[in-house]
Amino acid sequence: MNGQMRRYKESLAKTPDPILLSQCPKIKLDLRGLMQYAKEKGV
Repeated sequence: MNGQMRRYKESLAKTPDPILLSQCPKIKLDLRGLMQYAKEKGV
């Protein structure tokens, strides 16, 4: 196995598992306001 593949597999082993939706905090997000803010910032 070459060095690039070894580093990839090491990185993959260190990557945490995905976060479930049930583990996320319950928040409300103003998407319209977020899009307006992004437009103003040019991003």
